[in-house]
Amino acid sequence: MATNPLALGSGGNTEYGEVIIQNGGTFAVNKVNVGGPIYNASTNNFITISNNSKMILTNTIASTNQPLDNLTYFTGSVLAMNVDATNLGPYIFVRNFSATGSNQIQIASIKHISQYSAPITLIQFTAGNGSFNTKVLPPGVNGTILQQTNAGVVTISLVVLTNTPKTIAWRNYSGNGNWDLSSVNWLDLNTALHTNFASGDAVVFDDAAVLPTINIADGTDLIPGSISMSNNVNFYQFLDGGLGGQIVGSAPLTKNGTNGLQIDAPTTFNLTVNQGYVIGSGVIGSASLAAGTSLNFTGGIGNGITVAGTANLSSTATGGGTMTVLSGGVVTNAGIWNGDISCATNTVIYNNGTFSTSAPGNVASDYYALVLGANATFVNNGTIHCRTFAVNGKLIDSGLGVIYVFGDVQNGTAGVTIGTGGTFIPAGASATGITTVTSQSPTTFTNAGRLLLSQGSTNVFYVDNSVPTSGQVFTRVMGWGPNQSLPAYNGATLIISNISMTPFSAGETLQIAQSDIDGINIHDAGLNTTNAYPIIIPTTPGPGLAWDLTQIIHHGQLKVASVNTNAINMTFTPSFTTVISTNGAGSTNNGVVTHLMWPTDHVGWRLQVQTIALTNGIVDTNWTTVANSTFTNDMTFTNIVNSSSTGGQLFRLIFP
Repeated sequence: MATNPLALGSGGNTEYGEVIIQNGGTFAVNKVNVGGPIYNASTNNFITISNNSKMILTNTIASTNQPLDNLTYFTGSVLAMNVDATNLGPYIFVRNFSATGSNQIQIASIKHISQYSAPITLIQFTAGNGSFNTKVLPPGVNGTILQQTNAGVVTISLVVLTNTPKTIAWRNYSGNGNWDLSSVNWLDLNTALHTNFASGDAVVFDDAAVLPTINIADGTDLIPGSISMSNNVNFYQFLDGGLGGQIVGSAPLTKNGTNGLQIDAPTTFNLTVNQGYVIGSGVIGSASLAAGTSLNFTGGIGNGITVAGTANLSSTATGGGTMTVLSGGVVTNAGIWNGDISCATNTVIYNNGTFSTSAPGNVASDYYALVLGANATFVNNGTIHCRTFAVNGKLIDSGLGVIYVFGDVQNGTAGVTIGTGGTFIPAGASATGITTVTSQSPTTFTNAGRLLLSQGSTNVFYVDNSVPTSGQVFTRVMGWGPNQSLPAYNGATLIISNISMTPFSAGETLQIAQSDIDGINIHDAGLNTTNAYPIIIPTTPGPGLAWDLTQIIHHGQLKVASVNTNAINMTFTPSFTTVISTNGAGSTNNGVVTHLMWPTDHVGWRLQVQTIALTNGIVDTNWTTVANSTFTNDMTFTNIVNSSSTGGQLFRLIFP
């Protein structure tokens, strides 16, 4: 806890300062200075408040001399500020302000409130999607939090409302249909008098209104305390009057009733739809859709969307913040969304547009994460920019777009992961597309995100053997299964579906994966990832044929080889040897060298081994395939025999 001025990135050098408060911590600080005596020499000065933590600020953070580089708020965290009505701010100067999840701003105290004359600017920033979902004001103070953008500069301000708020219902008594500060179009629900709207009033829209079409008519900022709507009969419309008027502030709009709402005006309210549907081309702060509701939008969403119903974002729609798709939710995106995406079980996302970041850079923290839950489906026909993409459900990629990922290091392990139980269908069912998982760096391996097909995942490749490149995945770094010290056939499951009318034949090569910049040379993430061979379904390409996996890991080639399927006997040649160990006191053991051979036309058969006790017979359930045995017809084994040896090994050759 800091109670005195704190310096970040001071000293006029390239060092930087950082403050990280997490897991319920509290950071109480009077003032934070950034830079100096030589300003802007230091970079990457940041403050991060996360996971139900709190920052209490008494004075200011940074200045016009050098703003803070990054202020980041994560789920459930609080910014508590003490302000002065005679100091109109800004109190926090920052370049990039980002917020994820539900965060709160608290105004702990307002000095000289009797001298309040204008909005008090709390935060000023130029990049990011930062905002707060809820506010807390001092007892007895009525006000709102106002977020505005002017010439690329975003300000978050406190507006103190000095009037006593009314609860009023829309009636359009004047007949002009205008929501402004002067038209007497409202019914005061407490006094039953006709009245005009004033900032801070709680407004109600119901089925008693004669004209539910409302013009945001003049250039005034309308600041309601809250907005509630219950419309089973009336279809409400908020129309842009074209004169710069807007509905602003942090008030929520809660919609009940089965009829619709059209929003074509600029607003900043947080929309909660419990019943009915919403359409429009305007702007809203955020949206939350209950099951059975829908949103069809061509406008902008500023700070996140939660979907348990259906959301359709058109090609002109833009959005930012966290997209949370709850169980049963369906989202179709044809526009541009900047922010994290999280999909629960039993959800569907169709991406025909772009999921991206607001300002892609050259570090992983500039990018967002995508998480796809179990039994969730993500159909990608567009472009994705992300830090990581965890697929625990089903990812269907048509091959029409590109998945850009930001890996951790060269040949690293971050990227797109098809998890255990997940399903990946690349390149489209027509086998005409190419799924590309590549780096944000277009021509190098720097931070090339890996595509990992995990053990237990199912990966469906539709191939057309009349089209040599059909069914391909383009990627720079790839893994086919777990890290392990010895080779084994325990990697991902690949289902090869031949959609052509021509069956597979010996000598064919299916190029199911290759590098997007290095030909067929696919890199791996090290860590023995080259020891996991995938499991292929069907087990054979056809009668008299076998899958050849010798080039699958590093070149992405699945080959078709001819094989004799008639059962034969192996040639068994035993010999004896002596093995001398130099570890510790050293030891001498006898060994048995087993040399097994079978005809070359039986390459593709699997050699299996079973270890048994000398007193037991053959058990048909614990055979293990010998790694690499399908690639050859000649294998040699050395087994140590000593006084403690109580078992033996059995071998068999099977196909497929």
